[in-house]
Amino acid sequence: MNLKIKKRELFRPLAPVVIEESFSRFFDGMPSRLTSLMLQAVPVTQKYRDQLEEITHIDGTARVQSLHLNDNPLLHNLLMEHGNITGIPILLNTSLNGNGMPITERPEDTYDLFLNTDIDIAVINGTIFEKPNNSVNSDSVKLRHFVL
Repeated sequence: MNLKIKKRELFRPLAPVVIEESFSRFFDGMPSRLTSLMLQAVPVTQKYRDQLEEITHIDGTARVQSLHLNDNPLLHNLLMEHGNITGIPILLNTSLNGNGMPITERPEDTYDLFLNTDIDIAVINGTIFEKPNNSVNSDSVKLRHFVL
């Protein structure tokens, strides 16, 4: 992601988001208000450092976001389902922007970023946009709709 989308140095780790119920399995300590706001770097447990290398800083910590069900039920359910499939209820949590670009704020900005980077799939307002072979041709984008 750093090379293809963010276009930044490899040593800059990405941040994880994890459901509160699983926090202590992957990170030392307990979830707190600080971790819910991504204001604290916490050690990644030794057992999972290799599996979570993309989100682990060189000192073994991560700037994790802990997520309570009531804070964002949709994201919480997505993390739960991802955990059911992979065994790890953690996803990358990074700002949605390209190098030197502002964070996307509108669906149009997100779609432009999707077209002009190596992002394979974007989900915007209940529509899945899929780009075959990283094509920058908007005519080749496949659309699928779903209900949240």
